[in-house]
Amino acid sequence: MKEEVAKRIASEVAPRVDSKVVDRVYVAVREGTEEDPEPVARLVEEGEEVYVVFIGLEESEDSGADRTLVNPRNLEAMTIDLMEWAKEKFEDVHVLIGGVSFIWKGSSFRDLLRRYGEDPNDFTVIEEKAVGIPPR
Repeated sequence: MKEEVAKRIASEVAPRVDSKVVDRVYVAVREGTEEDPEPVARLVEEGEEVYVVFIGLEESEDSGADRTLVNPRNLEAMTIDLMEWAKEKFEDVHVLIGGVSFIWKGSSFRDLLRRYGEDPNDFTVIEEKAVGIPPR
C-alpha cells in the first residue's frame, strides 16, 4: 500500500510543478507509528492505517526560471492543498503530508529526510519527472 500511496501522490504532484524549475519529484511514504506526533499516534492507536508523506522537489538544471516555487509560503500552500486532495482520494487510509521541500540540484533527498528527523530507510520512495508547464 505504501508504494501505491507514493505513486498516486507523485502522479498528482508532477503535473503541478513548473518543469523549468523542478526536474524531479520525490515522494517518500512510511507507515505511521505510535511514536509520531498527534494526530498520527492517536490514529495508529485506534487501529487506523496511517501513512506519513514527505515530498521533495528537485531543482532543474536550467532553473534560472522563476523561483517563486521556492518561497516557503508556496510550499506551505502546496502542502495544505495536497492534504485536502489526499483526504478526498484516500478514503480507506489516512495520508498525512509531513512536508513539501525544494531540493537544490546536487542535494540529497535522503539528507532532507534526516533533517526532518526521519530515517530514510523507513520510507518507500518514488521518483517522477516533473511535467508541469511553466506559467506564461
